[in-house]
Amino acid sequence: MNKAGTILSEQTALDLLFALPFAAFESASSAVVLALQYLQSNPLALAELTQEHETILRERETKDSGITWKEYKSMTFTHMVINETIRLGNIVPTIFRKVVKDIEIKGRFKSNKPNSSMFNVYMLILYELWVVQIIKSLQVGSFWLVHQHMKINKQGRELNAGSKFFMGFGSVVRLCAGAEFVKLQISIFLHHLVTNYR
Repeated sequence: MNKAGTILSEQTALDLLFALPFAAFESASSAVVLALQYLQSNPLALAELTQEHETILRERETKDSGITWKEYKSMTFTHMVINETIRLGNIVPTIFRKVVKDIEIKGRFKSNKPNSSMFNVYMLILYELWVVQIIKSLQVGSFWLVHQHMKINKQGRELNAGSKFFMGFGSVVRLCAGAEFVKLQISIFLHHLVTNYR
C-alpha cells in the first residue's frame, strides 16, 4: 500500500479482500441458477441435455458408479450449455481494467430524453492509467438463439478449445484458475438433475 503510484487505497484493498472470495464462491451457484432458468425456458435444449445424460447412463458398465472422467469429457452439449450460460449470465458482477494508453471511443448512443428515438454521437476519452470498471450486468442475450447455434455447430466444436481461459459474457478473455472446476461442478449437478428429477 505504500508503493509509489499505487491505484489502490487501503479501503479499496479491504473491499477487494471481501469481494473477491465472495465472487469466487458465488459464481458456481449463480451459474447453476442461470442454467436452470435458461433450460426451463427452452424445452428443446433441456430435452437434448436429458438425452445426452440418459445415453451416458445407458452406456455405463457399472450402473451405480459415479461419473467418470471419460463420461465428463463426453458431455459435449452440457459443456456448450455451461459455456453459453457463463457467457450470457452475470455471475461476475464487475471487473476492473487499467487503461494502458489513451483511447478515444466514438459511438452512437440513444438519447436520454424520454420517448426519443434520436441517436446522438458522443466521443469519450479514457486516459492512460485510469481504472475502468466494467459492469457485466448490462449484457443481454437470448438462450433460444444460442440453442439453435449450438445445435447447428455441435459437431464442429472442440470441447477443450480455450479451456484454460474463461470467456465470460462474450467479452475479454481472462485467466480464471477455477473455471474448469466450476464447469465440472455444474456438469455433475446437471447430470443428477436431468437423470433423477422430472
